[in-house]
Order: sequence, then C-alpha cells, then structure tokens
Amino acid sequence: MLRILSFTIIFSLFIFSSTIITRTDKNDSINEALNWAEVTSTRLVHCYYNEFIGLWIHELEWQSGNTLESLANFLYLIDSPLKYVFHHTYIRTGIFAGGDCYDDHQWFLLAWMQIYNVDGNIKYLHRAALIYDIISERAWSTKSCQGGIQWCPTKDYKNAITNELFLLSSMRLHPYATLLGKPLTYYLDWALKEWQWFQNSGMINDDYLINDGLR
Repeated sequence: MLRILSFTIIFSLFIFSSTIITRTDKNDSINEALNWAEVTSTRLVHCYYNEFIGLWIHELEWQSGNTLESLANFLYLIDSPLKYVFHHTYIRTGIFAGGDCYDDHQWFLLAWMQIYNVDGNIKYLHRAALIYDIISERAWSTKSCQGGIQWCPTKDYKNAITNELFLLSSMRLHPYATLLGKPLTYYLDWALKEWQWFQNSGMINDDYLINDGLR
C-alpha cells in the first residue's frame, strides 16, 4: 500500500506539471491535481509515518529515504504543515539511517539534499555532506576491482546501485562545495573518478545495460 501511495504522489506531480505546461488556462484541472497530491501526501504521513522512529512503517528502512525524498519533491511546490516531518526525521534518525550498507545511507543523503532545497536549513545539507564524507573515506576500496564503492562495510563486493548513487550524490553536491568548505572541484573530482572507474569496470555490458555487480 505504501509503495502505491508513493507512486501516486509522483504520478500526481507528473500530471500536475504537465497540466501547467499544456493547459495553463484550465485552473480547475491544475487545482484538482494539486489537491489530489496534497491529500495523498497527508495520508502517507498520517497513516504510515511512525513519529517514534522517524520512518515509515510497512517498508524496508532504506525505502523511507525514497519516501522522504518524494515528500520533499512535492513540498517544494507548496507550503504545508507536513514539513514537520523533515525536522522530526532528522532528530529521530542518525547518520546511518536506512540500513547497514552504503547504498542504504545514500538514499537518505539524496533526501536530505532535497529537503535542504525545500526548507533552506543548512543542517540538512550538512547531514547529507557528512554521510558523503563517511562513504568516500570508508567505502572506496582498491582491494578488489581496482576501485569503486563497496556495498557494505564488511563486504568488498562492488555493486551497481551503490556506485551509481555515489556518482549522483557527487554531482548533486558539486554546486555546494564552497558552501560546505570544500575545494571548488572536490565533489566534481569524485564524480569523475567514480565515472571513470564505473565506465571501465565491466558493469556496462555490450548492450549498454548495467549488470548488477562485480565479484
């Protein structure tokens, strides 16, 4: 049910955006789409968000990072009391929210970045940057496959999603390098390093599809 609600939010936003572009004279349709997305978001929080742990129930922990980012994407468009979820999740979850592996943490990294775009409180950007620093310092390993971000702290297995997320996180953090006290090209250099490794890793097959990982 939660996955259906999350999808509904994203679909609603897609319809809402398309309506603005193609039917700007149809305000009723725009408002209807916006109201639908708002009602769905409210139910998503009130029915499934566990305030005690700061996560959504009935889903894997890392998926709460996806849900949090989806909510932030919508609240970027409107002002809503649902924004309380951002601070509440921030104080209820730690740096390593999401699970035990580095891909889990990066879903929350991306969510904190979008929340910063919505809320403007620098603490959210700092949380994202701290997660990134820990992963870049601990997870890049040349013990196998000549580099890449390993899947988990205790597993040197290199999988696609963990490295794809690291590439995306690097690119999204790049514009904030100076604000975060990093050299201007710090995150860009990591993005290029990750892409060079990923491109030559063998994970991209002859059909230009991504294999799950390397052993």
